[in-house]
Amino acid sequence: MSYQYCQLAEQYIKDVSTGKIKTGEKARLAVQRHLNDLKIQKEKGWKFNKIKAEIALFFVCQMRHTKTHWAKKPFNLTPYQAFIIYVLFGWLMEGSGYRRFSKAYIRTPRKWGKSELAAAIGLYMLFADGEPGAEVYSAATTFSQARKVFDPAAAMCRMAKKDDPDIRKSTKVFDSANNCIILFNDGEINNLFKPLSKDSKSSEEGSNPHCGIVDEYHLHPTTEMLDMLETGTGTRRNSLIFIITTPGFDLSSPCYDYDKVCISILKGVVTVDRTFVMIFDMDDGDEWDDETNWEKANPQMAYGLIQIEDLRDGLQKARAEGFSKERAFRVKNLGQWLASQAGWIPEEYYQNSKVGFTLEDMKGQKCFGGLDFARVSDLNSAAFLFPPSPEFPKFRLMFRTYCDEETINDPKKNEGHEAYGRWERGGWLIKTEGNAADWEYIVDDCLAIAHSHEMEVMGYDRRFALMPVTKLVESGIEMIGVSQMFDGMTVPIMQYELLFRKGMIEVVDSPVAEWGMGNITLVQGEGDMIRFSKKNSIGKIDMWAAAIDAMNVFCQKNNITENNSIWAYLSENMLLT
Repeated sequence: MSYQYCQLAEQYIKDVSTGKIKTGEKARLAVQRHLNDLKIQKEKGWKFNKIKAEIALFFVCQMRHTKTHWAKKPFNLTPYQAFIIYVLFGWLMEGSGYRRFSKAYIRTPRKWGKSELAAAIGLYMLFADGEPGAEVYSAATTFSQARKVFDPAAAMCRMAKKDDPDIRKSTKVFDSANNCIILFNDGEINNLFKPLSKDSKSSEEGSNPHCGIVDEYHLHPTTEMLDMLETGTGTRRNSLIFIITTPGFDLSSPCYDYDKVCISILKGVVTVDRTFVMIFDMDDGDEWDDETNWEKANPQMAYGLIQIEDLRDGLQKARAEGFSKERAFRVKNLGQWLASQAGWIPEEYYQNSKVGFTLEDMKGQKCFGGLDFARVSDLNSAAFLFPPSPEFPKFRLMFRTYCDEETINDPKKNEGHEAYGRWERGGWLIKTEGNAADWEYIVDDCLAIAHSHEMEVMGYDRRFALMPVTKLVESGIEMIGVSQMFDGMTVPIMQYELLFRKGMIEVVDSPVAEWGMGNITLVQGEGDMIRFSKKNSIGKIDMWAAAIDAMNVFCQKNNITENNSIWAYLSENMLLT
């Protein structure tokens, strides 16, 4: 056998290993993982079978493209696409002969051909994998998204029916609005390929996937659809869960969490032998607007499939259309995870500010507090702002975010954010008993912090003079009401922006705070007036509203105004580093 299709994948391995093409760290690690596994395959009970890899590659290359100027032309696999199929289908468990990899996670930028590749792999699992009664599903939260993989698969099938009389006789394709299914009969048993979604009747309990395809996982608010596919594989011994996605803007999504796990797999921090990972992006620390880094995230450039001018023009257009478009370009074209498009502090500044520290570390330090107690249930937050000191030369910001246990456990009350449960288990979200805010617990917690730190004053949203504020005042804490409109927010927002821009603030590394930052939408008023918009923000921002209250009272106590910035305070107190 000539292995002509394997040669394409092996050329990619060589090009990456020798540095012939510019590749990001994560893609290099994926290639190196394969090379390392070749050396240890015997002791691990694996075997790399080039014949199996060649068969899968050959099948995909017999399919035809379905879009743009490539439509109806044979599927011309790129070397990096060939590498994915080569590894996924070439590695076997030596004893059983089943595939080693039962799950794959592929993260790519856009214009990569991911949906068509997923469709072709799904068809291989339908037609050629030798699984009796194979069920293949393209799964998504919406039916229209589920069809993004199913529709090209259906189109490929129609073209294959014209090319191959056996497929013509054995295969039926239905893709009307109410009936989307590809049926393949091997003479005795029906195999099927269909879309599954949460928002339609197509989300069937009892499905038994041989292959589950999850396209654009970053759009999934929960793991529900993925869980259904994985648990549904049941007795299937050679099944494959294939996740392929671009990054997104929701840092509370299960995709973002799983992405971090997959990076740990590539780096060898954790071992999951049966999960294949391939990620195309720039390296940590790369300047996103440095064009020399763009090829790392876009392997198409190495093979002339897109030109740097295409990306350059895309960025120019995005910048002309506003900051959110620029952020979308970074996510979709450069493969970066960023907080929401609405965003406040640019992602690179926020990431550079994150530091791991605890309240215990800050014991005895001067502190300014802020409270956002606007809700009887759901999130209530306290923020603690520590000015620079000889021991800690930068501002430090920490949060305490509270949530009643019923809201944590009830997805209808917490807007589907299953992240609440994860955050509570990780210690980032403090659970209070019952089905409403436990004001007494929250006040006692704040008092304990005030007593162990040099608490100057606490700010709070003056629209809500609730019991917590009264009790804190009675306990000797100075409380100052803060407007949540332009007059109360403009100066604090400006000071935070200055501190982030100058690298003079350290924010506790908390997924809750990071999620909240990504939810913020700003509203511009007359002149330079600015404030948060809770109404238009895409999720909870309570913790950052509390941070604004803390900065507001700090500014009041230190005569910081629009005309007398926090930089003057730092200079006067010789606190600049």
